[in-house]
Amino acid sequence: MYSFSALLISSLLAFVPSVTRDIGQACAGNDAGALTRCFSRTAGLHVSLPDPISFSDRLSQEQAYFLFERIFAVHRTFEFVPERELTLVPGKPGFIFKARWSFRDTRNDNPYLFRVFFHIIPRPGAPAAGGLSSRAGWEIVEIKAERL
Repeated sequence: MYSFSALLISSLLAFVPSVTRDIGQACAGNDAGALTRCFSRTAGLHVSLPDPISFSDRLSQEQAYFLFERIFAVHRTFEFVPERELTLVPGKPGFIFKARWSFRDTRNDNPYLFRVFFHIIPRPGAPAAGGLSSRAGWEIVEIKAERL
């Protein structure tokens, strides 16, 4: 039973690099539209970000787009570095993707550094086999960050 579970997890994670790459490119490019395509369309998105952004709420995909459009307009990314290791979430589907996000506030030129955690789960109704694409197979349901 254990070997079957390990095989299932490893085969699912074979498709993960494309979604994590999409997230990294969207954040590094300050592209709210590209990031929004990775969000859950049905479950909503819980976002919790510390100062200087100071935001915590559950949002629809459309609301999250407008939030990140405002964030990226004011806080310009100059570095987005993903961690190589993915963390499985015990008792929940999916995994946690972690990255270091450095940005500068365009209003006062202050730099900030966050560690960001993306909870990513299989998208409901996604194909079970080789037809998974980064956007069709996975979705972000939660984004949390801590200031470093």
